[in-house]
Amino acid sequence: MKAVLSSLYAKITSPIQGNSIIETTSNKGSCKYGIVLLLLLFAGLKLNAQNINKKLGDNYFNHMAYVKAIKSYEKALSKDSSDVHVLRHLAQSYKNSGNYSKAEELYNILMIENDSASMESYARLLVYNNNYNKADSIISTYQLLLSSYQRSFVDTLKNADPKFKVSTTNINTAYADHRPCFYKNDVIFSTARDTTKKEYEWNGQPYLSLYKAIVSDNGSLKNAKPFSPIDSRYHISSFQYVYNRGLAFFTINNASAFSTIKDANDEVNLGIYTSKYTKGTWQKPKPLKNISNGNFSSAHPYFSASEDRLYFSSNRPGGFGGSDIYYVEVYLEGTSEPINCGASVNTEGDEMYPFVSDEGKLYFSSDGHLGLGGLDIFSSDINDDEFGEAINLGVPVNSSRDDFSIVFKEGEPFGYFASNREGGMGDDDIYAVSMLKKQNKQIEENHEEPKDEDVVKLTEDSVEVDNTELIAVNSAAAPLPIVSATAAQTNPIPEEDLTLESLSNILLESKRTGSEINKSQFKEVKLRLYNINFDYNSWEINDEAALELDKLANMMRKNTTMTVELSSHTDSRGNDDYNMVLSQARADAVLKYVLKKGISIYRLTAHGYGEKKLLNHCSDGVSCSEELHKENRRVEALITSY
Repeated sequence: MKAVLSSLYAKITSPIQGNSIIETTSNKGSCKYGIVLLLLLFAGLKLNAQNINKKLGDNYFNHMAYVKAIKSYEKALSKDSSDVHVLRHLAQSYKNSGNYSKAEELYNILMIENDSASMESYARLLVYNNNYNKADSIISTYQLLLSSYQRSFVDTLKNADPKFKVSTTNINTAYADHRPCFYKNDVIFSTARDTTKKEYEWNGQPYLSLYKAIVSDNGSLKNAKPFSPIDSRYHISSFQYVYNRGLAFFTINNASAFSTIKDANDEVNLGIYTSKYTKGTWQKPKPLKNISNGNFSSAHPYFSASEDRLYFSSNRPGGFGGSDIYYVEVYLEGTSEPINCGASVNTEGDEMYPFVSDEGKLYFSSDGHLGLGGLDIFSSDINDDEFGEAINLGVPVNSSRDDFSIVFKEGEPFGYFASNREGGMGDDDIYAVSMLKKQNKQIEENHEEPKDEDVVKLTEDSVEVDNTELIAVNSAAAPLPIVSATAAQTNPIPEEDLTLESLSNILLESKRTGSEINKSQFKEVKLRLYNINFDYNSWEINDEAALELDKLANMMRKNTTMTVELSSHTDSRGNDDYNMVLSQARADAVLKYVLKKGISIYRLTAHGYGEKKLLNHCSDGVSCSEELHKENRRVEALITSY
């Protein structure tokens, strides 16, 4: 620029020769003309500099390099402080990079400039900044409709009794710290604190790495150190180790050490990758088939407790808008195609960070459902392939900012989540969360003696049994098959085959009395499953069969070391080979049903025996009644270990 300016100036000043000025009329006119040109030149250079910085800012903005966009837009704004385009993009850049107060200041200028097109973004930012009153004023003035914001709903959440207790942890930094996940006795989380990594141009922080922290006896976190076995030159996050598979699942950019996979917009998307731990070494990450694709992002994997279903977030085509929560059924030989969790979970906004608790509840974060602002954490009951209404967890888990990536420790009422709420260390921070015992609290506050039904309910909670088992225990028509024992006694297991009800009674009584069970007696115990009848040439699970299998799944959830072989048997009528195929199809149908109830594939096997294991004399060629044939058409559950 300096060389160009010098040459132009020489041309303008060409009438000046040495130290003398020839003051003729024509020379005076030339001098005035030259001054005018010089002024126009500087004005043009100023305008040109503004346009260059504006175009640079737009280029950085479009590539989501918001830190660089801010620098260019600030330079452009210094030349023209009323440029609405620059103000609008600069405000969004500050918001995206985490400077929310500066963004609010710029949106306020846009309001003064009568830029009504920016007022929806301004209102959303005000909600995000916990400035609900001013947001309401903007919404009213400009007649806006914010799909995920209703002041009455915000007030309801704030006034409701809290269901959780939230506290800070000691591992947070001024950098982003989020997406915790339990791993052995530790917590693995994602953080941008590793300043040796390349800078992420979105927010100017280093790319994310994995760190490990120790979980203390009181649930606090300490001694955060790099979890160096797995890393990426870009982002790596959302780690989960699946023990029975010996695999770690996590999110990284679709890139290797030497190449990157870009989409049609020249962007590098996120993918779900796996790494196997073999002989003390983590293997090179591999993309998960059927899920990862360079043309869109898939991220934040999380397995259900049964490890037969993998949940994740993706902006793949065909969703409700933004990122949706999907899942795949996981088999020994691979996975199903991705299945969208549906309209009760997903919205036109973003749904991310799925987590499934051991009782079968889906937790996720969303900015599309009604909430306090930003991402809120929701829960949804899982019922096979259906998902219940999204329930906002409320205050104090949720805030006006982004609250996300909640996890609970298996079998425990506490866990962790992340939030960039005010009062933290400076960016996303990790918080501890524990469930409050609302029922006990109510009894204490009312100072009333619990009623009989309350005692039963509390006992149910304490030993984790369902109503079916309680009814069996307290019913005169269903006596216990064993005598109550003291804690020093051992309950024997009857030698004869058990029903689900009788075995549940034994386990329940053991928990209630503190007595021990000789677990070795469980091995090879056979449970007869009743009411599992199939239509002719069919293996579809009917309603009666579903009720019986629900009982089996419930018992296995409460006894996590139990493994079971599911077997299906036919009567002797029909071709032997056909009966074998039919019984295997029925066994597989039973297996699939129990898997969907949250039981791990590694705790179940399924075999069809055809007519090989008849219970009576009704073999080929023997004339028998329908009742005798029906006795052979059965499904059994053989306890193979406990």
